[in-house]
Amino acid sequence: MIATYRLSQQIWPNDHVAAHLEDIVAQYGFRVVDHVIDAEAAAPRICAVFSDPLGSTDLSAYVVVANAPQTSVETETEQICLESVSHSSRYAIKLRAGLS
Repeated sequence: MIATYRLSQQIWPNDHVAAHLEDIVAQYGFRVVDHVIDAEAAAPRICAVFSDPLGSTDLSAYVVVANAPQTSVETETEQICLESVSHSSRYAIKLRAGLS
């Protein structure tokens, strides 16, 4: 839907459509849609799943783990995973703005 509105704006700019596009992006644009915790593996990991593919392969600068700075960050097509986490531990994870 967002891509269609953007294409429409390129072909035939319209203020009403532009305002509607802004609202749609705010509601349904790039965002975290799910998280996955792989606790059954020998080396557990925590993943944040995004609504769109990630543009870069190294996004570690956008991930902050306050209580475990030694965790490694792996980027996959539509998710970022924290490796080197421990079983039965709690983590405070922040994803910084500008990730997309």
